[in-house]
Amino acid sequence: MTAKYCYARFRLLKNNINVSEYQITFTINSRKLKTKKLKLENNKSKDHSALLLSGESIKDCNAFVDMYIDNNIKVNSSPLILKVSDTSLKEGLSDIGFSRVTSINYLYTNFSFDVTSSNTKQNPNTRKTQEIRSLNNAPDIPYGLRWVAYLRNEITKSARKNNVDIMAIASIVFQEKYHGILASSKNKVSYLIESLSRSSSYGYGEMQLGMAADLLGLSQEKNPDYLTETFNIITTDAEIAIDLVGRNISNEQNRRNKKLSVFEATVFHNAGSKGLDSYIENKIPKERIVKSIYGRSWQWQNAIKLALTGVLIGQPDNCELNNCDAYIEKDVSVWKFNPSMKTQF
Repeated sequence: MTAKYCYARFRLLKNNINVSEYQITFTINSRKLKTKKLKLENNKSKDHSALLLSGESIKDCNAFVDMYIDNNIKVNSSPLILKVSDTSLKEGLSDIGFSRVTSINYLYTNFSFDVTSSNTKQNPNTRKTQEIRSLNNAPDIPYGLRWVAYLRNEITKSARKNNVDIMAIASIVFQEKYHGILASSKNKVSYLIESLSRSSSYGYGEMQLGMAADLLGLSQEKNPDYLTETFNIITTDAEIAIDLVGRNISNEQNRRNKKLSVFEATVFHNAGSKGLDSYIENKIPKERIVKSIYGRSWQWQNAIKLALTGVLIGQPDNCELNNCDAYIEKDVSVWKFNPSMKTQF
């Protein structure tokens, strides 16, 4: 009896995010077969196959791929689904029923990873984007991820300078800028019509003005209009604003004589020391965390890590394979200081 196989392969029509390795997993009923992590050559995978046992058919087989860029960073938080066939690539290309081009298009799963850039150097909310891979149920990329990518240089500097986990600062930017243009509009409205108060949060890191002023060494004694001065600094200079986020976490680490975890830092930034105490003591119900501002980032950790490299993917962690298709792009735009602007977002 002739052996039967389930075949899968993919190719990248564009690979501007520099995918360099991949790993394919076959699932056949309850069986799971996984390849080693392999080098991607000429933007094509090899022709991979899994043996079908007695009683199994191609209908029982599914195949998924994990893709990796440099430094072993995985692009997708959950595997991306591949086409499967009962025909090898060699057999398919020799099939007289198809032209060569049609046969290749039919047998390969095609991905295209392109590069996008914003149409402004100041605000990632107004960027022009190009669709790369979008399926009917692919979730949109949260604006918080765009902000992480946009401010990745400032986030990296702050983490190194203040001895804070880079993912902590990136997660804070994600959670505070999750709604993108809405958060930015709030800052603009405040600048134009509202009186500023110490308890109001603004800027690239959405920090309370009073706390930011204290960290900057500004006070009413030194400048009666010190809140406006603080507002102007943290809404125009991302490097200073993000450094203050890192410095605030660093101060809390020193106070507690321990380095804060990513989740602890997100709670502290949003809920303060007392809120962090409650979290550490397990006094915050899970359903409250899910609905909280700091809880926004907890299910997007892989995507946030990728955003720090400029790669954006609209896929949260631990999503179900059949309900979490991916939309992926790479953004090469980064924040640059513009001294001529009062409020840059």
